[in-house]
Amino acid sequence: NAGFGHLRWSRKLTDYISREAFGQSQFDERIKIGYRGLLGTGPRFSLFVAGKQKLFWGILYMFEYNELNDGEGEAYFRDDRLSISLSAQLQLSPTLRVANTSYYQPVLSTLSEARLSSGTSVQLKINSHLSFVTTFNITYDARIAAEVGGVPKTIHRLTHRIRWVF
Repeated sequence: NAGFGHLRWSRKLTDYISREAFGQSQFDERIKIGYRGLLGTGPRFSLFVAGKQKLFWGILYMFEYNELNDGEGEAYFRDDRLSISLSAQLQLSPTLRVANTSYYQPVLSTLSEARLSSGTSVQLKINSHLSFVTTFNITYDARIAAEVGGVPKTIHRLTHRIRWVF
């Protein structure tokens, strides 16, 4: 019983700077998140672009709202965070693409309380419409583990999917 949605808007200001805004909604029964909502905005910097090889760095403000439930009690968090990201895209061949985005997201009032997460995907293009994608995500969040019983500090997920582009 889990769901995730993410919407991101980006506007290029110069050749090297874009402004981004995003919203995210999530629930995940396995890790006791009844609801998580995020809203954020800030600059994203293009560090390197050469054809399909790209490297970006972002530093955005983010408001986060969490409702956690372990079956015995509930916890609510409303936090102002930074969302610092490094994102790389590598086109290794005409049919093979690797992408990674890693985040460091400290709570602004308590910088020692930070979430670290990283997602890496490998996409193998089968033809002009069909691809096979494998994604590995890992997240470290000691705060949720401390507040809600039964949730580990480090959570990982491996997914495989077929992507159809039309």
